[in-house]
Amino acid sequence: MLEIGLAIIALGAFSFAAKDMASKNALQKEAPMAANFYINLFSFSLSFLYLLISGIPPIPQSALFPSIIVGAGLAFGTIFFFRALKEERASIVGPLGTLWTFGVIVLAVLFFGKPISTGTALGALLAFIGMLSVALLQKPKITLNLVLAILIWSSWVFAAEVIDAVGPIAALCLFSFFCALFSLPGIAAKKPLRLVAPGALNFLAFLSDVTATAMLGIVIVSSLLMPLYFVFIALGCRIFFHEKISSREAIGLALVCIGITVSSVFSQ
Repeated sequence: MLEIGLAIIALGAFSFAAKDMASKNALQKEAPMAANFYINLFSFSLSFLYLLISGIPPIPQSALFPSIIVGAGLAFGTIFFFRALKEERASIVGPLGTLWTFGVIVLAVLFFGKPISTGTALGALLAFIGMLSVALLQKPKITLNLVLAILIWSSWVFAAEVIDAVGPIAALCLFSFFCALFSLPGIAAKKPLRLVAPGALNFLAFLSDVTATAMLGIVIVSSLLMPLYFVFIALGCRIFFHEKISSREAIGLALVCIGITVSSVFSQ
């Protein structure tokens, strides 16, 4: 069971990294809005097909409003993320984009009264220092788009109640549907089929994450998934895009990785 769970964690980390790299490639020809629409449309289609096979759970009315908020946050946040990804190295933008998790923690503390541990605060500080050291090396436009994406993605704080109410796959189905709906102006893509791969990888990454969590627990998954993602995207971008990062950027990203991992472990 442990070996299978670890393999699924690795698959999830690989899928998240591959999705960002595939999105980077697609964005060379497609607008961010179009990429966002079709990636979520394909992700919705796969999750809906999964539910048709496994069984569609009842959807309480109380889950619809937070689903709309999360879908809108994913839609508009990803637009800014894709703008940064289109112009900057995926090995930089992808890891920095993971800092949205701290926005979720802050909102959970402020609006839902969730406690925050010393370990979580320390991890947040390390990640912030790492992000700042990397962000100062980027163009202001790139940094602005990333900051906006991270802030808007913090709406994910409302996802927990939907996942608890309908289950992870049905929640993904709802989030993807509303995200695609808010990205509807992007329907006029040049070649929608080039966005099938990012959409499929997005679904696979999420499915792997929730499956591993059910098997091993969220602490183990959180502490292993993010470092593996950093490794996979760094290697992938080096091999396929020939991207290089400076020693200062590498140190900053390492601090981000350590900070997120520490916060994930101590926030449980």
